Formats: sequence, structure tokens, C-alpha cells
Amino acid sequence: MRLVKVPNINKNQVLELERILNTDTKLRASLGIKNECHDFLGHTLKWMQDTNSITYVIIDDSPLGLISISHIKDGEARIGYWLASAYWNMGITSMAFERILSKARWMGIVKVSGTIKFDNANSLAIWKKFGASIAENNEGFHASIFL
Repeated sequence: MRLVKVPNINKNQVLELERILNTDTKLRASLGIKNECHDFLGHTLKWMQDTNSITYVIIDDSPLGLISISHIKDGEARIGYWLASAYWNMGITSMAFERILSKARWMGIVKVSGTIKFDNANSLAIWKKFGASIAENNEGFHASIFL
């Protein structure tokens, strides 16, 4: 498994990520996606600019998902990710999460956080695995890690 920085991905990788987002019903439900994705790269680049983010594609033999460090400001940032449901529960997201924490440390970020839906026990377990403090809020759980 490797991480490739967006926009350093090729057209086939972009098309595969669009395919995943448009056809993976479990992933779409978990992310709350209702509309089809027609311009994955354009949308992602705009989101990266709007949220001061660095985004990586999680790749094995082909693209499997994304992981981002976003809302970077004053030594703090958020981490978010998604992975094709066929690859859930295989440790891939944990490996990507560990690598993104290393990248955040290298960037001088001292605190990362994320929001986890109440029904996403796997994501909650990943944050806990890496020592996150967890607090419950109206949206689900707020996780934070001091690096």
C-alpha cells in the first residue's frame, strides 16, 4: 500500500476513484453521498484549496480510496479518509492513517482531529489505536491526537 499525493495521479486512477464513488453502495451510504461524481479531480482540487488540505490516494495495485490532512492552521489539522468497502477490515486504513500521522508530524502539526459517525465503529477503533482522546457530540464522536 502506498500514498500518492493529489494531483500527482493519472487519468486511470481518477476514473477508478470516480467509479468507486459512483458504484460502491456501502461506501456511498457511509459517506452520505446522494449524487453521482462526474469530476472527481476537479472537485477534490477545489475542496483542497477551500480547506487548506493535502490529499493522498491510497493505492495498492489500483486506487482504493483517499486520506487527507485538512483545515491546516496554527499547528492543527483534521484527518479524513474513505476506502472502497471491498477493502474494509483489512488494516489498509490503519496503515494509511499511520503514514498520514507521520506526514502531519513532519509538517509541524501538533494536533489532529476528526469527526466519526456513531455507527462507524471501525473508524473509531482506528483513532483509538493511535491514542486519540474521544468525546461524544451531536454528530458522533470527536477524536483528537496530540502528535
